[in-house]
Amino acid sequence: MSTSIMAGSKLEYSVDDGTTYVEVLGIQEMPEFKEEKGEREVTTVRDTVRQYDNEMDSPTEQTLSAYYIKSDSDQLAFRTLARNNGSCKIRVTYSDGDSLELDAKLKNYGINAGDAPSSKMWSCVIRRASDITFTESAS
Repeated sequence: MSTSIMAGSKLEYSVDDGTTYVEVLGIQEMPEFKEEKGEREVTTVRDTVRQYDNEMDSPTEQTLSAYYIKSDSDQLAFRTLARNNGSCKIRVTYSDGDSLELDAKLKNYGINAGDAPSSKMWSCVIRRASDITFTESAS
């Protein structure tokens, strides 16, 4: 599931464990990044209220779609990483300064639609491979 366009937000990736980040240009919509932990019931006969315990986190897969910018070597590098089912760190910085970081596995690269260079789209799936580190800006 994707959210609407958030003007001023950016998604970056790093293949050197977060030392250097490169922005992915042309993103149409920012994916939703969230943690989803299930829970299981652990109520015993002695309990008077149902009891629950957290299960393991179930990383969700998010689709990233973007306009195909043939002349952008940084986007080409990301698309190549996705085609090769590569791994990277993802950092998203929202227009209000809040940000998040996560380890990711990329897969399912493909060309979606469009014919002319201005309307050609590509997408890949981002599978979260770590917890998400959320950082709220001071302002």
